Amino acid sequence: SKVLDVAVSPGGQNIYTAAADESKIGVFGIIATDLKLGLTADAVVANAGSPLAYTLTVTNNGPSEATHTVVTDVLPAALSYVSAVTGQGDCSYADNSVICHLDTLPASSTATVTLHTTVNTNAPVTNAARVAADQRDIHPDDNRDSATITKKQAPVSTPHDGAAREPPTINPASAAGANA
Repeated sequence: SKVLDVAVSPGGQNIYTAAADESKIGVFGIIATDLKLGLTADAVVANAGSPLAYTLTVTNNGPSEATHTVVTDVLPAALSYVSAVTGQGDCSYADNSVICHLDTLPASSTATVTLHTTVNTNAPVTNAARVAADQRDIHPDDNRDSATITKKQAPVSTPHDGAAREPPTINPASAAGANA
C-alpha cells in the first residue's frame, strides 16, 4: 500500500493514515500504540555476590499493534549480566546493555523478559529500562521503569538464652589507664 495522507486527531492521541493499493483507496487506520513497561526485582535487599532477577513486563494497550518492539536495559556497574529470557523474540547482551527484540506485540497483549544478574556491591542499586516500537506512543511517560534494591543489614547477634542484653560499655578513662 502507498500512504496518501496522514491525519492527527485533536489532542494528538490517534494518528490516521489513508492508503491506496490496487483495489482500494481511502482505507483509514489508527497507527499509534500505548506501550507500558513494568520492571520489578525478585528481592528488595541483596549483598554483593547475590543473584538477582528482574521481570520486565511490556504491555501494549493499543489501539494498534506495536512493530519492532525493543526493550533496552543498560545495566549499572553494580550488576553483572548472567542471562535474559523471553517467550517472544530474543535477547542479546553487549557493552553492559541487554536488548530484547520482542518483534510485533499485538494490541491488548503482554510480553515478559526475565533478566538474571549478580549484585556487585553492598550499596543500593537502581536498575532502569525502557521500551520503544516503530509506532508513535500516545502515553510515552510509562515507557520507562526502574527498581531499587538496598543492601542487607548485618544480622543482630542475640545470646543463646534469648535474653535481651545491652551492648557492653567501655569507660574511656579506665580503657586509657589499662594501656598506660
